Amino acid sequence: MKIPQIVFWFLALFASFGLASCSEEPTTPGENSALLYPQSTEMNIIQRLSPEGQILFELSEPGVQLAFVGIFDSPPEVEDGVLISEEDMIWEWFGEVGPNSEIHLEEGDLLDSTLVFSQVFFQCDSSDYFWAAWGWDDTAQYITHSTPKSQALQVPDEKPKLLLIETTKVGVAPNDTLLVPGADINLRFVFENIGDAKAIDPVVRITNSSISEFPVTLALDELEAGASASQTVNFTIPPDFSFADTLVLQIEMLYNNCLSSQTEVALVVNALSVCITDVKLIDIRYLPPTILWDPLAILPIYFPPDIYYEVIGPGETQMYLSSIIEDADDDFPNTPVMGDWPDLSPCLSLSLDSTYIIKFWDDDFDDDDYIGTYSFKPADFLSTQQELVEVINDEIQMELYLNWE
Repeated sequence: MKIPQIVFWFLALFASFGLASCSEEPTTPGENSALLYPQSTEMNIIQRLSPEGQILFELSEPGVQLAFVGIFDSPPEVEDGVLISEEDMIWEWFGEVGPNSEIHLEEGDLLDSTLVFSQVFFQCDSSDYFWAAWGWDDTAQYITHSTPKSQALQVPDEKPKLLLIETTKVGVAPNDTLLVPGADINLRFVFENIGDAKAIDPVVRITNSSISEFPVTLALDELEAGASASQTVNFTIPPDFSFADTLVLQIEMLYNNCLSSQTEVALVVNALSVCITDVKLIDIRYLPPTILWDPLAILPIYFPPDIYYEVIGPGETQMYLSSIIEDADDDFPNTPVMGDWPDLSPCLSLSLDSTYIIKFWDDDFDDDDYIGTYSFKPADFLSTQQELVEVINDEIQMELYLNWE
C-alpha cells in the first residue's frame, strides 16, 4: 500500500524538528544488540563509491517505504529507542524509497555550515566519518529496520594535493633579484596539484602583517591531477625594511574550502645602503675650451682648468658641491690624476634605485665652462657591491668610489 503523500510531508517535518522523538516497536522476536535500534530488523543498505568517486547509498529492502540516512562525525548512539547524537550529524537524507533505491550525496542536506558541499568534500581531511540508516514500513508508525551501530563511511582514497613549486620575480631582467624597500615588486607563484584527484575550487591565501596589500586571496581554476597554474601578485616592500631583513609570506593552499598544504616564502631584502666616498677626475678627453690665442705665438696658449664637480640627485637637486682644484693638470710628477679631492666625510648617501649625475666644471672668471658628465644608478652595481667604478666616455675619464653597508 502506497503511503499518502501528506503522510510523508508530515514525517519529513517531524524528522527535521526532532529525530529524538523517533521510536521503535519490536517487529521480530528478541533483540539484536549490534543494530542501532536493537528491536528492529537489519536494513539491507550498503554505502559505496561510484566509478567517479562519489559517495552513494544503495537500498534494497522491500519492507521499507520511508527511510532516513545520516552521516556523523562520531558513531551514532540510540538510548531507549531515541537518537541522542543528533549534534554529531553532518548530513541527512529523508524520503520515500522503493524496493531498489540509490541515494546520492547531493540529494541530501549538509547540516554543518562550516563545510562547503561538493561531490568531494569528504576529501577535506583524514577524519573518520560514520553513517547509519533506519526505515519505516508502510504504516509509517515505527522504526522497523536499521543498520549496525558503527559503520565507517567509505570515502575516496584519491585526493588532491596542492603545492607551491616556484616563486619568481617578474618584469625585470632574469638576474635581477633586487628588493628595494619602498619599491613595488611583482612575484609570480606557480602551484601544482600533485595529488591523484581533481582539486575543486582551489584557492590560495597569502598573508603578511607588514605588507599593506595583504592578505590576498587568489582563486584558481579547477586543477586536474598533475596540472599547474600560476598567479602574479603585486605589492610594495615596506619602506622601513633594510638590508638583511627577512620578509616572510605565509601561503595557504586550499581546495573546496579545505586546507591542502601551507608553506612560507622568505624574501631577504638585499638592498644595501650605499654612499659616495670619493670622486677623482683622471683626464679630460677633448681639448678644453679654456684656451687663449697669442697673436705673436705660433701655438695657442693653454691654461690648466680650475676644476670642481657637483652631484645632482633626483629632481635636479644639487646634493654636493666640491672644492675647486686650481690649475689641474695630469702632467704633474708622480700623479696621473688631474683632480683628487679629499674624501667625502661623511659619505654622500644614495638611494639604490635613483639616478645620479656627476658634473665636472672649470671655474672661470665670467662663466664656468662645462667639462663632462657621468650618470649612474647604484642598483647597477649591487650584485657585486662594486666599490670602484672606472668611467671612460667621450668627455672624461674618472673614478667613482662607493661604500656598501
